[in-house]
Order: sequence, then structure tokens, then C-alpha cells
Amino acid sequence: MPCFKPTLPLRTCVVLGIDIVMTALSVVATYILLHGFGGLIDGRFSEAMILLTVLALIVYPSYGIYRNHWRYTSITDLSLLAQSAVFLIAMFYGLWWALCFPEISPATTFPIIHLMTLLFALGGPRVLRRMIADPQFTARAFAGSSTQQKRSILLVATPDEAEIFIRAQSVMSQDTAFRILGICDPRGASIGRAIHGVSVIGSPKDLEKILDELKETPNRLGVSKTGLESLPKNFEEICARYGLSIGRLPSSGDIGDLNGASQLLKPIAIEDVLGRGQQSINLKPVAEMLKGQTVLITGAGGSIGSEIVRQIAGLKPKQIIATDLSELGVYEIERTLKTDFKEVKSTSLIGDVRDKVAMDIIVKKYKPEFIYHAAALKHVPIVQEQPEHAIVTNITGTRNMAELALTYKAKGFILISTDKAVAPSSLMGASKRVAEMIVKNMDHKDAKTRFACVRFGNVLGSSGSVVPLFRAQIERGGPITVTHPDMTRFFMTIREAVGLVLQTSAFVMDTPKDRGYTYILDMGRAVKIVDVANQMIRLAGLTPDKDIKVEFIGLRPGEKLDEELFCGTEKPETIKLKTVSRAKGDVIKDTDLKALIKAGAMGDKAKIIKAFATIIDDLQIKA
Repeated sequence: MPCFKPTLPLRTCVVLGIDIVMTALSVVATYILLHGFGGLIDGRFSEAMILLTVLALIVYPSYGIYRNHWRYTSITDLSLLAQSAVFLIAMFYGLWWALCFPEISPATTFPIIHLMTLLFALGGPRVLRRMIADPQFTARAFAGSSTQQKRSILLVATPDEAEIFIRAQSVMSQDTAFRILGICDPRGASIGRAIHGVSVIGSPKDLEKILDELKETPNRLGVSKTGLESLPKNFEEICARYGLSIGRLPSSGDIGDLNGASQLLKPIAIEDVLGRGQQSINLKPVAEMLKGQTVLITGAGGSIGSEIVRQIAGLKPKQIIATDLSELGVYEIERTLKTDFKEVKSTSLIGDVRDKVAMDIIVKKYKPEFIYHAAALKHVPIVQEQPEHAIVTNITGTRNMAELALTYKAKGFILISTDKAVAPSSLMGASKRVAEMIVKNMDHKDAKTRFACVRFGNVLGSSGSVVPLFRAQIERGGPITVTHPDMTRFFMTIREAVGLVLQTSAFVMDTPKDRGYTYILDMGRAVKIVDVANQMIRLAGLTPDKDIKVEFIGLRPGEKLDEELFCGTEKPETIKLKTVSRAKGDVIKDTDLKALIKAGAMGDKAKIIKAFATIIDDLQIKA
């Protein structure tokens, strides 16, 4: 004899049975609430219960409320349950009145009270099961005054941003969750209100006053992206004074399968607090310029070169040719292109700009319309000891690529330069200054290829930048090594710098009569390196010179205290790009260039410096 198998699992049948019983009892409970026990005998409850039960058997499964476990009941589950209850009540009373059985509803409020009773009857067992399965669920509901949560936090965020963090903590244990002391609203509109029982107590600009008035000093400051922009400029010093560590609050996309509230707080990036707002960059002209074009990027495996590749790939040109001397660099950028930009045709190749024959093969084969030349040696102390390598790479390599651009009729050639080329105190800076001169020499009126140099300062996070160095030193427990207490540098994010480079290249192509210029990015104000070090220590939740020592090790060969963006002979000109200026500077004689290259080939440092001095008027290096 075949065994009967129900269409619904046994657990679902049991839960549905409980819901049907609770639904039937809701009619009785509602009548008792409104009229007491006396009218039960006279009412037509049997007919009502039968009709309601039949309808419930149809409605409840159709809403999919049995796919969820009671022990994991959430607001979403209760919302679905409420929808099914509203629909059931509407159907029930619509049919009941249509059948002319008014006795069950002698009061017009009866359906409303019945709905409330039904919601309680259906939701109550589920919430009770959740409370039994998760004791922390009950504890969190009454955790406002709990003293078991040892760590406390003050949130600096809009109500929406704060709510994300508060809600995320609802799945965390009492041991890992923070006790939230209050919220500082950057917009100020919600001050005096509460979010999930947490009061909005003030504005971020009054942070110091708020910390003074709180009965308890928090352990941490949780800051959202919006909140960070509204904090006082000295907020790191305030946090240090009160012993607060700092963390960034998550956005809605950051909430995942986390085991602790501390995982919700991410480190605040140093670039967010250097006092320089990000510039808005319009890449639409760049996209139009590169549409249907082949673009070659040298040094594509480096920090700047790889970001140029990524941003150009995002604009979807016809083809990208990424070259680098490093095999690993080529591998990494190829993986990026094939993974993140599958729709863009791309080729990644080993390419040494010092070898003109090898680069000629590449340029001749692919005939790029645009070349972005980022390949260079840039580490000051290393080049200071071996300047011959800077000459062959930064100078000869630049000349090779510029000549190939001209030979194969590229539309544009952009050289990535550096502020170290201004009044150079290092041989690396001097080599980049000569590279600028070579490119400006080639941008004459008769040249069909447009040539331009883009000069800017340090980029955060690039290879050789102080930021990754300081971060590694902090992770090791210190000390952080700074060359000099008064050393300053200009800083910009890699993404912003490259965006401005691309924007500048589009401007250059749009102004064909303006020849022989170096374009200089607006870097904002110079920042003390020691301030960067102290900020990074504080952002790691530590105290400078207490948890992490800062040591001054002295200037290295070729370094100077301050960098400049314009040479003494250059006269800055404004252009329609607000974040970019330009200037015409010195050019180079062919005989002087040959003498410099010859000195480099000999490897004679004294002769190299002497040759540079002949070319660069403001050279700060002595033989």
C-alpha cells in the first residue's frame, strides 16, 4: 500500500496548524474584548470560524510566510505576516457581509480590533520563539542602561548612517557590541530626537563641548563619510586628549556576515583628513577624445601608470596597450584589465623605454593615437647614488617615446612629471626637468603630434610614498621615521591626480595653437610630514610618542625641506580648468643634451652634475 506523502513538509504543516488555530481563536478573542462573554452563544461563530479557516489555508501559504524559521524571525518576516493578515481580514469581512451574516460584526470597529488581535495571535508565538532561541535578542531590547557592555562609542553621522550601524549591532552578542552614548548629526535637523532609543545630542562642530558634557567618555568615535566632513579641523587632537580611537562607520553596502562591532569600524584613510577636499573632475571630454582610439601607457605596472590604465579603461577606448619593464607589473595590470574591464580590448606587454628598437616594434604594430608616458625612476636616494640610470631611463627613455610618437603620427603625447623637477636638489628631479624640456622642445608649431608635460607633487599610497611606509611602521609597533620636523610636501590622491592628468590632456588637444607648456596641478597647501605621521597614529587609535614613537633621522641625499610647483623663470598662467595652471619654461639645446647623455654613459657623477648645471639654471646640486 503506497504511503501518503503530504505536499507540505511536516514542520510547515505543524506551523500552519498553529496559525489556523490562532486565527480561529482571534474571532472569539475579539468578540470577548468588545462585548464580554455573554454574547458568544448567540453569535454565529461556527460559520465564521469555518470561513476564516478556509480563507487562511489559502492566504497564508500564498504569502510564503512558511519559508522562514521562527527562531530567526525578523522585521521583514513580521511585515510579510502583517500583509497576509490584512489581506485575510479584508477577504473575510467582504465575504461575510456579502453573505448577509452581520451578527458577527455588530460594531464598525470590529474588523479593526480583529486585525490587531490576529496580528498579535500570529506574531506573538514567533517573537516568543525568537526570544527563547536568542537570549541576546531580549537583552538587546533592554540594553539601554546595561553595564555589561564595556566599550562605548559616540557616533558622528546622519540619522540614516547611524541607523545602519545601530541595526547591524542587533545581530551581535553583548560582548562584542558597543554601547552607543549618542549621535552627533552633521545636518542638525534631528537634534533632540532618538533613533532606536539612541539620542541625537548635538552637532559635530561642538564635539569638544559634547564630550565635556557627557556623563561618560566614550572609548571610540564612529564617524561616517558625511560626519567626517563636518568635524572640526583639530578633531584628531580632541580625540587624542580624550583618549578616543577613531573608526569609519559602514555604508549600507558594507554590512555583511560580521562577528563583531569592531569589524564594522574601518580605519579612516589619511587622505580624508589632510585638509584638502577632492576636486570634481569632468572626464566627459576625455571620453570623447579617446572614443575609437588606441592608447599606449608606459610604466603601466606602477602606481600612477596602473591608475591611468584603470581610468582610461573605464572610458572604453578602442584599445589599450599597457607596457612596463617589470614582468610582475605587466602580469598585474593584465589581470586587472581582463577581470575588471573585459569589454575593452587590451594588450599587456613587457616594454623597456630605454630600448628604442624594442619600443619601436610595439608602437609600429599598434600605432596608438595617444601615449601617456609614466615610466620613470623616481626614488630620490637610489637615483642619487646611480644617476646614470636616471639619465638613460628618465631622459633617453622619454626622448625615445616622444620621437616614436612623432614618427608614427600619434595625436598626443603626455609626460608625467614631478614637483621635484623645480629647483632640483636631487639628480632624479634634475632628470625629470630635462625630460620636461625635451617634450616642450618637440611641441613646436609644425609638429602634428601634440606634446605636453603634467607636473604634480606626491600622491598618497604610491610606491615610495610616506603613507604606506608609515602604515607598515605603525603595524610593527613603531617607531615612525621622519626625516625632519619642518619638512613639508604637497599631497594628492592617485585617483584625483590621474583624473586631472586626463582632463588636462583633453584640454591640450582642444587648444592646438598653445604650444610648449608644462601644466601644473593645483596641489592645495603643503603639509608637514610629521603632521601626517601623527595623524596616522591617531587614526589607528594610538597616541603619538606614547604608543608609537616618532623619530627624526635627518634629510637623505638629494632631499630638501620644501618642494615647489613652479620654477623661478616660469610665469603661471590660468586656464579654463580651475585646478590646473600652466607655464612656459626653459628649453634645451641639442648639444647640451648630447653632453649630458655622454656623461651618463661614462657613469661619472661629477661630470653628470656639471652637465645638469649647464642646462638647469636653478639646480641646487653641487658637484
